[in-house]
Amino acid sequence: MYAVIEIGGKQYRVEVGTELEVELLDGPWPETLTEPRPAVEACVVVNQRIDDSVLDLLPGLRLVANYGGGYDQVDVEACR
Repeated sequence: MYAVIEIGGKQYRVEVGTELEVELLDGPWPETLTEPRPAVEACVVVNQRIDDSVLDLLPGLRLVANYGGGYDQVDVEACR
């Protein structure tokens, strides 16, 4: 099964698996994200900056979802 997600006018097909591990990082970054996490493939954020420094810690990241309006906090060019 796949989900289709649209980001910046482009559509991405993401496989939906039956196993999902969720971790809540309670607090601002980078204080709560201090070491690389290569297994993280998706990240849902609320008012958190996603830029090169975060992407370096999440090398397996394929999806960034921002809960709220707009994506000013997401460095789209760095995510490409």
